[in-house]
Amino acid sequence: MRGNARKNLYIRSIIIRLVVDEALSVGDRKFAKKCRERVNSIIANENVTVLFVTHSTGTAKEFCHRGIVIQKGKAMFSGGIEEAVDFYTAS
Repeated sequence: MRGNARKNLYIRSIIIRLVVDEALSVGDRKFAKKCRERVNSIIANENVTVLFVTHSTGTAKEFCHRGIVIQKGKAMFSGGIEEAVDFYTAS
């Protein structure tokens, strides 16, 4: 991948993450639903990896297939999202 393309992908991933963080936290359900649909569309139809950072296990299950549980800066678990959520809620 060429330098500019890599840079654009990196910037795009940061923008997606910021939009997801803000849009899913708003009180307006209609807008949050629209944002969820758009994120799902991006995940399904575009060749991107989305790094989704959250404490919301329900939202993680909605968007993710895999999960990493990080505690005090260390990866404590990596695996399927259901198992990651179980590990997270048990710790």
